[in-house]
Amino acid sequence: MASAAAAECARAAGSLELQLRALSGLGDAHYAGGRLVSSYEHFRECVTLGRKHRFVQIEAANLPMMAFCAFLMGKLGESLNHAR
Repeated sequence: MASAAAAECARAAGSLELQLRALSGLGDAHYAGGRLVSSYEHFRECVTLGRKHRFVQIEAANLPMMAFCAFLMGKLGESLNHAR
């Protein structure tokens, strides 16, 4: 998968921003493949790291997908927390 290779390259290059973008891409790819749990985990990692390192735009772009995946997995309270 190209996004997984991109994540590895970003880690090797030491670029946190590119790593976050690759995690977002992995979340999208897993979501498109119907793999909600792994999709959620990629979005969660992306949002957590983005928040920690103040990549506000990346965090904001991925929170809705994190919320939607939580909703589809039946985690309604968690979904609402992410959507706020």
